[in-house]
Amino acid sequence: MSLLSYAIIYHTYKHPITRILRAVFIIFILFLIGSEFYRGNLPKGPLFIFSLFVMSEVLFKFKVMRTTPKISVAQNNGKDIEESCTFQALDIFMFAHDSVGMVHELIKKAHVQFIMQKANIGKEDVPKVVVSKEEIAKKAYELVKDLNGSFITRMDLFVAYLVLIEPETKYLFNKHLKPDDLLYILYWARYEYPFEEYPQKMQVVFWGTGIGEDWTTGWTLETKKYITDVTYKVLDEKPALVGRRKEYEQLVATLSKPSHNNALLIGEAGSGKTSLVDAVALNSFLGLIPGKLYHKHVYQLMVGLLVAGVKDIGELEARIEAILEELEHAGNIILYIPDVEHILGSTTFNLDLSGVLSNFLKDSHLPLIATVTPGAFRKFVEARSGFREFFEEIRIDEPTEEEAIQMLLEKANEIGEKNHVTITFKAVIAVVQMAKRYLQDRSLPGSAVSLLTSVANNISLAHKSVVDEDDVIAKVEQQTRIAISKPGEQEKELLLHLEDKLHERIIGQEEAVSAIAQAIRRLRSGLTSQNRPISFLFLGPTGVGKTETAKALASVYFGGEDKTIRLDMSEYNGPGAVDRLLGSSPGLGDEKGELTEKVYENPFSLILLDEFEKASTEVLDLFLQILEDGRLTDNHGKRVSFANTIIIATSNAGALYIQNELLAGKQINTVFQQGLLMELEQEHIFKPELINRFDGIIVFKPLTAQNVEQIAKLFLNEMQKKLQAQDVTVSFGDDVIKAAASAGFDQQFGARPLRRFIQDKIEDLLSQGMLRGNVERGSSIRLVVDGSGNIAIAS
Repeated sequence: MSLLSYAIIYHTYKHPITRILRAVFIIFILFLIGSEFYRGNLPKGPLFIFSLFVMSEVLFKFKVMRTTPKISVAQNNGKDIEESCTFQALDIFMFAHDSVGMVHELIKKAHVQFIMQKANIGKEDVPKVVVSKEEIAKKAYELVKDLNGSFITRMDLFVAYLVLIEPETKYLFNKHLKPDDLLYILYWARYEYPFEEYPQKMQVVFWGTGIGEDWTTGWTLETKKYITDVTYKVLDEKPALVGRRKEYEQLVATLSKPSHNNALLIGEAGSGKTSLVDAVALNSFLGLIPGKLYHKHVYQLMVGLLVAGVKDIGELEARIEAILEELEHAGNIILYIPDVEHILGSTTFNLDLSGVLSNFLKDSHLPLIATVTPGAFRKFVEARSGFREFFEEIRIDEPTEEEAIQMLLEKANEIGEKNHVTITFKAVIAVVQMAKRYLQDRSLPGSAVSLLTSVANNISLAHKSVVDEDDVIAKVEQQTRIAISKPGEQEKELLLHLEDKLHERIIGQEEAVSAIAQAIRRLRSGLTSQNRPISFLFLGPTGVGKTETAKALASVYFGGEDKTIRLDMSEYNGPGAVDRLLGSSPGLGDEKGELTEKVYENPFSLILLDEFEKASTEVLDLFLQILEDGRLTDNHGKRVSFANTIIIATSNAGALYIQNELLAGKQINTVFQQGLLMELEQEHIFKPELINRFDGIIVFKPLTAQNVEQIAKLFLNEMQKKLQAQDVTVSFGDDVIKAAASAGFDQQFGARPLRRFIQDKIEDLLSQGMLRGNVERGSSIRLVVDGSGNIAIAS
């Protein structure tokens, strides 16, 4: 029978008139049967007719309703698209008068309503546009192909209609959706309603091997002191495997081998290693994995319990040998060792059991799963060839953002149901994007799953019912202390006038201030790279405002100079400099990195690298990686993201070139900067690839006499404000400003001695006056220049 015939049967069977006739027939035939029994007769005829009716219902339920197309979309060349439609889709496609009639029928279906809910589409909102049914079928065919689906369903027809009418109606655009977003929602709907494509089949599942399963296998009395039964945990949670089908099949194949059936899962935290183990534990216990893995228990070795109370390594080795022998004798166990580096010499437990484990694995048939991060693999596993040979290595790579969105869509409803909330599509997209950019200490999809779970829990506790994009943003801002949401009116005003705010502290240096302000505006407008930090190299003589510019930016925009991570790079020029920045190497202590730990704790901050040229080559190469990749892994295996920092490196390199060129009347322009960079390269101060990684090379000019006077006035105003807080009023004229500028400026050190001059000559003078009682609370004093040219208090 052709699929079209099944579609006709389905259409007829589901027609309202047919339903009424079936109901009337059931009532009538049951009335006849009841009447005959009431009269004491055996109603053979009515019973026979009723039996035929029941058989037809069963035939419809288990034959017609479970019929699938014979040709998948992948096998279809696109000429006979109807051959790859489910008969339910074919029913609507064939019997609807036009596209408007199709949509009228489609929006009644639960799976189509799911799409509408996630896309924020109301029943009355759907535009009524006449589109060729053939065009809809063709577009649906393309959508299913893009999603690697098998057959065209009613959901695909609905989404195809919306995509086709978009150029004319701009309906999705007005909903702040793109066609790609609708494709993700279609993927979500297909995952939540799989039986629309593949009708549900009857399946008998046995939990374990039966009532006496513990009597049919060896006992593990000693082992149970040091393990957790993963199987019983997953039976309570029933977790769904999020993506990772290829890796799951590879893991099952490895564990099913007759020998060397051990798997080493290599992936970052959050990549899905634990989910794979949970999936094996659940499916094995339910009997869904045939062969050697049928009805197995997964036991997780708890290293902390294992080492508790042992007196020496000999006792520990004897303990683990006994455990391994007991597990193999049991015959129904898969051993799971998470973070296997803990027993291979990592600083967490400081023990190495690789020899004991290797000796056991030589002749063992006990399936074993171990996990390790790539960093720990390189440090503790890679060089142990004798240990590695017993394992099949399975790499769990971080998925792309598109793959992670699909994975999270598969998990979203489970998280929503547990927390009794509805999760919007926009929330899912925001979670993946935020997790990828702002929670880089863990990999996708785990970081996204954790974030969505946390947000859903918060919304549930707040007695709300819907998780949306704003809830995700608020949670990430709270967790990371990073400004993520769109700028408010006050912040917009600050961004638009950032140059003015910076110039309240920075005198001159217009090019530097302008470049910094433009970078911050790009950052908050979302126009910068999401993976790399904004970075600048400040070049110029000493004391011209390079460091002060960075501090001013931290104060004005980041909320205070305490948001600055400041490193004197001249201190990172000897042996061990890299370890100081990244933390102590494995086996040499547990000191945290002076750079990585600070950035990990303050991801939204300004990193100021003073005297950058004085760092060792190895340290400069480290920053080359930071500027390129936006992340580092410290010596303890922790990933640290620099994507939300601003890095400013200051250097006196090329100062003489700058001064000579400016004295010769040259202007600071592209030609000037190219000459300066060539000078730096010829002097082998910085590698060209390092210089090219900076977003901007900013040249600071030597200060003019006018600049120095403005800086002197700025410092004097700061002193004035401090005294005002003590109710002491201080005034001064231009003569004091000129005198301070003249005495405090040094051609070699720029304006640096100026602040010291004001402290030593003016603030000290005032402090003496306070101690003598000449300057009291409520006093008004005036600073003047006396006949000797010294600054004094007017009498």
